[in-house]
Amino acid sequence: AEEERQRAQQRIQSAMEQQRELLKVQRRLYHERQDRNAVKRAHYEASQRAETERLRQVAEMKKEELVRAFKKMERIENKKRRQTLEKEQTAEKNLQAVRQQKEIDHRQKMERQKLKQADKLEAVERLNRIQQYKREQAVDRLNADDERTTALLSFKDKMLEERKAFRRQNEMERHKVIESMEKLRQQPSKALKTLKLGGGMDASTDGH
Repeated sequence: AEEERQRAQQRIQSAMEQQRELLKVQRRLYHERQDRNAVKRAHYEASQRAETERLRQVAEMKKEELVRAFKKMERIENKKRRQTLEKEQTAEKNLQAVRQQKEIDHRQKMERQKLKQADKLEAVERLNRIQQYKREQAVDRLNADDERTTALLSFKDKMLEERKAFRRQNEMERHKVIESMEKLRQQPSKALKTLKLGGGMDASTDGH
């Protein structure tokens, strides 16, 4: 019976020793798993920081692009405005010249009529021949002036319509640019998500 008790005691001690070894292995595996998790967590946090910085840089680049686009649009608008103003001034000068010429022709015609009434018959007949020639020239000149005046008025109307259309288009583009800049300023986090979705391909290329 004593011998049986000793063997039982040995089995118990052996089982306890195996249990202790098993606990050691489990603790070692637990610590190794914790170490791996810590490394993964550090890598994940570093990746998140890098991604946040990348998105911030992308947002800054987009903001700079919007500013450049806005300045370019202003330069184009100023150039178009100057060109339109120059065309209008040229058309107005031409129209004024035509009006002045018509006024001169009218005064000359009135003077010829006065001379016709005051001169003698011989002078009247001679003047009539001269006036006939000048009238023909005046008619041709007036016809040419009328066509030129009509063309200038049509050109001026066309310039006004083009200017109105340009202003409407420019106001729409200006509104879009200002709206994008305002959203970027007021909601930077939402703008970052939008830039990440909208500019995903560019961001991926920049990252490599």
